[in-house]
Amino acid sequence: MREVVKDGRSPSDVVRDALEAYLPVKTSPESAYDAAVRLGIIGCISNAPRDLSTNKKYMEGFGKSNSGK
Repeated sequence: MREVVKDGRSPSDVVRDALEAYLPVKTSPESAYDAAVRLGIIGCISNAPRDLSTNKKYMEGFGKSNSGK
């Protein structure tokens, strides 16, 4: 690798620089809210109770088996 000899850098530095130049620039991660807006799932439930996200009574039995055994 000419770059290693010429610049005195390690092979891993040369490969890292090449990959960073080749691959697209990373953007900041998308928040869950932004993803939900992009997917159109915010406000997709009609006629839901206004306190659905805060009232614990709606979570009663959530995750429990309905088999009764």
